[in-house]
Amino acid sequence: MPSLCFGEITRDEINSVLSIAGVSLSPPKKTPFYTGIQRKRKEKLEEVAPVIVEPPKPKAPDSWASLLKTTDKPKQSAPHVQVNGKHTVTKSVKPVSPSVPKFIGIGDTISKYEPTYTAPLLQPRGLINNVNTCFMNVILQPLVHCAPFYNLIKTISTQVAHSIQSKTPLLDSIIEFIGEFQMDRLDSQEPYGEPFVPEYVYNALRKQKKFDTLRGRQEDSEEFLCFLLDGLHEEMTSILKEQHVAEELANATTEGWLEVGMKNKTSNLRMTGFHDSPISKIFGGKVRSVLRCPGAKDSINLEPYQSLPLDIQPDNVHSIEDAIANMTLPEIMHDYTSPKGLKVEATKQVYLEGLPPVLILHVKRFVFDNVGGVQKLIKRVNYGAKLTIDPEWMAPVSRPLEPITYQLFGSVYHHGSSAGGGHYTCDIKRKNGQWLHIDDTTITPVSEQDVLVTEENTRTSEKIHADQTAYILFYIRA
Repeated sequence: MPSLCFGEITRDEINSVLSIAGVSLSPPKKTPFYTGIQRKRKEKLEEVAPVIVEPPKPKAPDSWASLLKTTDKPKQSAPHVQVNGKHTVTKSVKPVSPSVPKFIGIGDTISKYEPTYTAPLLQPRGLINNVNTCFMNVILQPLVHCAPFYNLIKTISTQVAHSIQSKTPLLDSIIEFIGEFQMDRLDSQEPYGEPFVPEYVYNALRKQKKFDTLRGRQEDSEEFLCFLLDGLHEEMTSILKEQHVAEELANATTEGWLEVGMKNKTSNLRMTGFHDSPISKIFGGKVRSVLRCPGAKDSINLEPYQSLPLDIQPDNVHSIEDAIANMTLPEIMHDYTSPKGLKVEATKQVYLEGLPPVLILHVKRFVFDNVGGVQKLIKRVNYGAKLTIDPEWMAPVSRPLEPITYQLFGSVYHHGSSAGGGHYTCDIKRKNGQWLHIDDTTITPVSEQDVLVTEENTRTSEKIHADQTAYILFYIRA
């Protein structure tokens, strides 16, 4: 083994000097680089972090069709946790799901909405007659106090979080109009709100070409009602068509159905203009027209209506009930040409097929005369606070066992004897049972007896009701 040397001094000479001086040649045992040191092992083992065994991932779908298959989901077992080599089972905690809104988007609102009948008591407001717009004002006022219609508009305005101005301008204007009416407060010193002009509703309707025919015609309050409801209905169905294009196309190509009646007798059934919307669910009814011709199947046509027209000209019509009953009487058609080309005696009869929650009756006051043109009928027609629909007026396939009753909540009047002039006012029933007579900006409380026209009623407020005749009646199902 070679010896180490530091300059002229060897290692052995250095060790000899250190021994003489009493210095140990071994390093101290506490020094960290002493190779003889052995560290003590910890007696307590460190805990191993738990390992969660993940469940196997579901198999990816191999086709688009597999995405549509409904399969029962297997119950998920509690996760296995491995701690220090041992398997244990832990309790799973279900996450709290956030509350889901009732409606998502205007299409979802329109497709799922069902009429409701509880509405708040509103503070009445007059409407300013701006350039002969009284025939519009008297339609808007009853609609505000029509609970199903009010609830529909408020539901759309409060639960649909998006802009609807581009696709539904008329609906947007009605939302703004309904928003003008606030809930009535018991501590309010003013019984009525300030009158205003719903110009935005008029502007939305003016954009429709068919609205141009209303200009300057006093008898068109009922036409305005139909244009308004039809316009809202069309805007809503157009939104539904975007979501259900395939379904709408299938419905559009349907020509008719073969209906099977009593004793397996078939008849040709045709339906025109049927598309559901919240407007049709509230105001829409159907009439069934049956044509019976010897030697041929019955021809049945179902037609929708928003307001039911009532002919009051016949001498046997003295009340609203008389007019409805007269409408459902069979009509004999002499010298009718059958499908085989023969002259036969056919029978045509009209029934009420479906009754809406809100029944609007159009009393046909304006008739065409060959001599004088359009004339107004001043004939007195009775109507009460309650309207009872006789089951005999209903189609046999949908005839109820018990009569259906309605309650009056609005009446539109035409003042004057001329069809080319005059004025419109209305009566509305509030949610608290109070009746109000509204003449544009003038609001007057009236009693129910001032509104009704019955055999027992003498009408005490002759000044308010002078020269006025009921033109449109609003009923809601009791």
